[in-house]
Amino acid sequence: DAGRGLLGMTPAYIKSFGLEHENAILPMSQTELDQYFAIHPINQNPPQPYLGGWENRTPPRTMLTFLLHRPVSYASQIHGPVLYVIPTTDSIVPIEMVDKALPLSKHPRSRKFQVPGNHFQIYKDMVHLTAPEMAKFLQEELA
Repeated sequence: DAGRGLLGMTPAYIKSFGLEHENAILPMSQTELDQYFAIHPINQNPPQPYLGGWENRTPPRTMLTFLLHRPVSYASQIHGPVLYVIPTTDSIVPIEMVDKALPLSKHPRSRKFQVPGNHFQIYKDMVHLTAPEMAKFLQEELA
């Protein structure tokens, strides 16, 4: 695909989000994939399947930038307090990544809050756990 770009050709596409056995930028389990699409509303005006015209496709050359982008490497540049909210079975942002970032955080009150579930459940199914913890963290930091 990168070669196609250099030649001025249209990109070849793969799925942005797909199943673990598929050729996709972010492969995940069927459960996670279903939960991902459940939180993204379907456009009621075809042909665009998702609001804003988003399509589940990405040029594979995107992987070249993904390989270079490591959010953990920026953790030491954050000077304010950070609340890392991490689900126990997150396959997109593994707990180990947060465990590496936390000691790099410069603020002494940065901390990790772990909840059951996967990456997408924290946005819907675990809000009853995450929202109060986020509010508590914010209140402590603003006090």
